[in-house]
Amino acid sequence: MKAKYKILLKDSVVFAIGNLSSKFILFLLVPLYTNYLSTGEFGTADLVLNLASLFSITFSICLHHSILRFSMERDRSKEDVLVTAFLVQGVAMLFPIMLYPVIGLYAPVRELRVYMLGQMALTVISDSEMAYLKANGYNKIYSLVGVLRTVALALVNILFLRVVHFGLRGYLLANIISSIIAVVAPLFLSPLVGAFRKGRFIKSLCVQMVKYSSPFIISTTCWWSLQFADRYIVQKYLGEDVLGIYSVAAKMIALVNIFISIFYQAWGLSSIREAEGDNDQKYYSNICNWYIALMLGVGIVLVGITRPFMKIYVGTEFLDAAQYTPILLTGSVFYGISAFFSTLYQAYKKSMASVIPVMICSAFDILMCIILIPLCGLWGACIAYLMSYLCYVVYLMVDTRRLVKFDRQNVKWIIGSCLLMIEMISVSVDKYALRLFVTVLIFYFILNIDVFSQLIKGIKNNR
Repeated sequence: MKAKYKILLKDSVVFAIGNLSSKFILFLLVPLYTNYLSTGEFGTADLVLNLASLFSITFSICLHHSILRFSMERDRSKEDVLVTAFLVQGVAMLFPIMLYPVIGLYAPVRELRVYMLGQMALTVISDSEMAYLKANGYNKIYSLVGVLRTVALALVNILFLRVVHFGLRGYLLANIISSIIAVVAPLFLSPLVGAFRKGRFIKSLCVQMVKYSSPFIISTTCWWSLQFADRYIVQKYLGEDVLGIYSVAAKMIALVNIFISIFYQAWGLSSIREAEGDNDQKYYSNICNWYIALMLGVGIVLVGITRPFMKIYVGTEFLDAAQYTPILLTGSVFYGISAFFSTLYQAYKKSMASVIPVMICSAFDILMCIILIPLCGLWGACIAYLMSYLCYVVYLMVDTRRLVKFDRQNVKWIIGSCLLMIEMISVSVDKYALRLFVTVLIFYFILNIDVFSQLIKGIKNNR
């Protein structure tokens, strides 16, 4: 029992080192972007990179999920899994090249198609390599590659934006160069080259992997829709300049994503081990309650400091983003909570069961955006984002009970969520924000003092 917590804590620390350094550097780059790119350029760059992300989901067949899951099975050749996935993806990547003329029909990215397709191809390769590293216990290398990629992104962006003033194209090229480093580095730092030489393509394994990963194409595309489709609706109705404001407001989510990424990567591995092992309900209960208490607490703190922080964080052209950021942060907290429950579908190989709720929430988000953005502007996009993730996490909390049952502190979660949303409204409208922040923070700590005490005790006992 104790070993499970130690392994989860060890994985969390390793991923924390990589994620904290990487995400923090990315976070620090936002002032550079907002001072050397206009709102319109920043909005256009967002459209290009998000389209590249969508294409990488579709044309990779999401086989990095299969690499992670099948490589962790007993009596399975990890090298065969890797080679089979790469060969299938290599064929699939020919299709977006054929779509090059069609992509040009979308005017905002017409002149930037080469950057988009290059970023897409590198993302597919990198995701598969990183899944193999994670599945085979090379967590330190996994984290190191993430740090190298981010450092390269920072240095090249400084060169292209501040020194030689390449503007929008420099920003996109910096992303491509950093992605190349992320692809090449694992070849030198890990046994990947040997795995490619040793592995074989196996048709029966290919069928199993594609069957497992195919539902992820739908669910991940819907995830993409939940996170990014609103940008294209904002661009259509409000223009690139307003989209730039919205994109910067969304960058604050990176602070929450640091916490989510650390936990998600460590818990994703741990939940698979647990599903393959003794399926301990107390273990699930403890981790769930600790994580959600921390997630809501992080949200309360970040929402509370939003307005003073944004004044020193972004360029003057982007200051309007401060009023929208609290709603997006609150939505990202609910997304973070859903991450705990969504990993259970992967652990129990119920990938198809995860598709339906994401599809429903994605459709709901798009519908809300189409209705609210023309009426309420950016407020409509923010409200749609928040409501979609709130509906999604409630569904997962209920649905995952059929996979594994464990004790849940529902009352505390509801109270904590209400406190967070009350504070969110106060900070967004800039009324009584500081006094309410202090009051909510103290009340929330008292409410969860037993949970935090258990968490601290657990960390001490499992060092």
